[in-house]
Amino acid sequence: MRFRKSPLLLGICAAAVLLSGCSVKMAANIQQSHQGSTLSFGRDRAYVISQLGQPIKTETRNSRIVDTYELQRNSKGWGYFRAGLYGFLDFFTVGLWELLGTPMEHFIQTNEQVTIEYDDNNQIYKVHYLEI
Repeated sequence: MRFRKSPLLLGICAAAVLLSGCSVKMAANIQQSHQGSTLSFGRDRAYVISQLGQPIKTETRNSRIVDTYELQRNSKGWGYFRAGLYGFLDFFTVGLWELLGTPMEHFIQTNEQVTIEYDDNNQIYKVHYLEI
C-alpha cells in the first residue's frame, strides 16, 4: 500500500513544481515607470522609444505626435525581492503558495498610463500620467 502512494505523491509534487511560478514571473517581469530622466522635456522621441519600447497607441493631435504607454509603478528592485520570496515560498509549500501569491501579485501591481506629446522637432513637449 505504501509503495502505491509514493508514485502518486511524487506525481503531485512534480505537477505542483512544474505548474507553479506565475507569481514569481509576474514579480520579476516589471516594466518600470520612467518618471526621471527618460521623460524629461526636450528628450528625443527615438530615445524614449529605445527606453520604453513601442507605445501601445500613437496618434496625431494638433499636428503633434502623441504616444501612449502603459507602465507599472512598482520598482524593479522590490519586484526581484518579491520574486525571490515567492520562489522560496513555492518551494517550501510545494507550489501551494501560488493559490495566494498569483492573485496577490496581480492586485499589488499598479499600472499607469503615460501620454507623451512631442513638438515639431520630435522632442518631448508634455507628459501626462494617469493611474489605471
